[in-house]
Amino acid sequence: MQVSAELIAIIAVGVAMIGSLGWVMTRFDAKLDSVEGRLETRIGSRIDAVEHRLGSRIDAVEHRLGTIESEIVELKVAVARIEGPRPRFATR
Repeated sequence: MQVSAELIAIIAVGVAMIGSLGWVMTRFDAKLDSVEGRLETRIGSRIDAVEHRLGSRIDAVEHRLGTIESEIVELKVAVARIEGPRPRFATR
């Protein structure tokens, strides 16, 4: 059985196309990995910045709450001093 030159050329072109498609896919995959890495870095730095801002705000709120709690305790002490001692048993 004899194979014509045209058939050999078609097979060779097909093999070359498959090879070049593999090369293109490899390059495309590398490019996607690069873009993905840059996006992860960018998103990660933005998330870190937001976490830092929120953390400082939470710390400020906790500080304010602590101040308010201590002022409430001081007010309770002042009210207790004004009212005087409470009797332990209710009188009838």
